[in-house]
Amino acid sequence: MRQHSPFLIVLGLAALLRLVTMIAYFPAFWYSDSFGYLPPALSPYPFAARPVGYSLLLLWPLRIIHSVAGVAVVQHVFGLLAGILIYVLLRLRFQFASWTATLAAAPVLLSAYEIQLEHFMLSDALFLILSVAALVIALWRQAPSILACIAVGLLLGAAAITRTEGLPMIAAFAFAVLVSNASLAERLARVVVLAASFALPVLLYAAWFQDVHGNFMLESTYGGAFLAARVEPFADCSVIRPPANERWLCLSTPVPRRLPPDQYLWGTAAVTPLATPPTGPAFSARTSAVAEKFAIHAIKHEPLVYGASVWGMFLQTFKWNSGPYTNGQQTWMFPAHQPETVAQLARANRVGTTYRTFYQYNGGRNPDTEFRQPWARILRVYQDFAVVVPPALAAIVIVGLVGICVAFRRRGGPALLPWITGMLMLVFPAAVSSYEARYVVPTVPFFCVAAALAIREIGNRNQRATALGFSTD
Repeated sequence: MRQHSPFLIVLGLAALLRLVTMIAYFPAFWYSDSFGYLPPALSPYPFAARPVGYSLLLLWPLRIIHSVAGVAVVQHVFGLLAGILIYVLLRLRFQFASWTATLAAAPVLLSAYEIQLEHFMLSDALFLILSVAALVIALWRQAPSILACIAVGLLLGAAAITRTEGLPMIAAFAFAVLVSNASLAERLARVVVLAASFALPVLLYAAWFQDVHGNFMLESTYGGAFLAARVEPFADCSVIRPPANERWLCLSTPVPRRLPPDQYLWGTAAVTPLATPPTGPAFSARTSAVAEKFAIHAIKHEPLVYGASVWGMFLQTFKWNSGPYTNGQQTWMFPAHQPETVAQLARANRVGTTYRTFYQYNGGRNPDTEFRQPWARILRVYQDFAVVVPPALAAIVIVGLVGICVAFRRRGGPALLPWITGMLMLVFPAAVSSYEARYVVPTVPFFCVAAALAIREIGNRNQRATALGFSTD
């Protein structure tokens, strides 16, 4: 126990913070996306707007306890477990000192943003634990075994049907297996096994979706709409020349005066029929398919402009704005007052009586978030200090990249996999939808692991150079 005392102290503090969160904001936080997750948890069906892996893998099994608070507790345990897995990986697999392994695990354990997202009835906590577990299994050996590849593939597939941001992760893991230390035949066999294991849950979900909605995909309502809104800030119809059925997406506003993508999907500037709320009749497979074709035309005809737009949105991740908070982070902070009731959220999002499902899932009890002082005030003060600010994240990312470059002759070393995975998790939303501060939080554990392994790689290189009599200046 003494060998792990630094980590146990941090873990105890992390558990205490999560307990205070449960007391301050009982039973959980609600968001507009929660209305798409609760109904499938009681009567499973594939929601047309987004994959419901969260509903199937977590909410549906936990429905028997009839407690929203119970779900929140499990999600907080996921956050603690993610920190434990990172510590175990660095401490036991890579033989880090206890305090350095603790330092790498601290952001996921102590970050106020992480704790607050775990308290939402959203898919973030489940997505985090699935992806971190896949990372730990993949890195546990220098070259993962066949069984490890099966486990990693299934976990990544489960993450992909939980949040579509998980889809590109398989590319990073497959690449890491391809450059691992094994014979070519062994590497190819492991990549095939990894891909097949990943495809199994994804294809099963797509087949289920086709049986219900008639489309072999993970969702049919949002994809094209998100992508169309993504290209609206730069799409020039005089260059694109879209067909007649896509011209309703053309904007007359000059490109320099256009708004961010979200404003063309949810804001007052939204282009009809994308302006209708997500459950409205204008969101359909047909309109989404048309919007997707328009977006693809824009990307094909203006690839350089599109690339510059993605790059600019990606850089928002590391932009310092309003003190320690990045753009949009205010949405994912502990509130300073009583949150909206479920009924108020339902009216604001025009989902009719769907909110009654929340009462049903909670055993007939009121699911509205309570607001208790002084506990909420304690968390508000805490979050002013315990966050991963954009400059710190940028430094962690750069350290990881430097370590990969130092280990170039060893195919990037073990830091390669977590670093590339974290980058894909940041770039993918910037490419297909828009920047969202919420998407940054699951990448932090990956970059922390990459930075820790990179620092070790840099230190080992300096030691080898010194032993050979060379200066490391």
